[in-house]
Amino acid sequence: MTRYGLCCISLALHDAGVRFRTTTVKSHYDAPAKDRKKRLFDIVAHNLRTTLTTTKFCHERGWTYRMSSSLYPLLNYEPANLSWSKALKNDEIAEALSELKHYLMASEMRVSLHPDQFVVLASENKDVRDRSISELDNHAEFMDLLGLEQSYRFPINIHMNNYRAGAQQRF
Repeated sequence: MTRYGLCCISLALHDAGVRFRTTTVKSHYDAPAKDRKKRLFDIVAHNLRTTLTTTKFCHERGWTYRMSSSLYPLLNYEPANLSWSKALKNDEIAEALSELKHYLMASEMRVSLHPDQFVVLASENKDVRDRSISELDNHAEFMDLLGLEQSYRFPINIHMNNYRAGAQQRF
């Protein structure tokens, strides 16, 4: 049986104005210090609502959905000092996450998550490996917050990038 799925966002949704928002470290620190946390939390709440819209779009078509790792920009950037526990104190984030969780539970839809290209568990650089593990922990926490079981039905896809000598040993 062939199964179709969508990775991150569709052109149809994009053309209809459904888009994820993001930010950069530079943009984050260019903003006034008093506005930074609210700005990031607004982006996360928006992205959770966009994820719900995209999830519904996929479910209506019988597709699976690979959620974007761009849902929560800078969550793993230590100087930003963010975490899911802090983010969930924001009412908009908590509500958007709850709506997404309820929809996923009710629809029994299959979803997955895919970290970005900077997650390299087999890197020669220990700092990169450590940040990769932290990023995967954040992804796992997000899947747990959605109430998704740890199974092949709801995977976190990981690329090993193990083409260099010694990669298997480092992993």
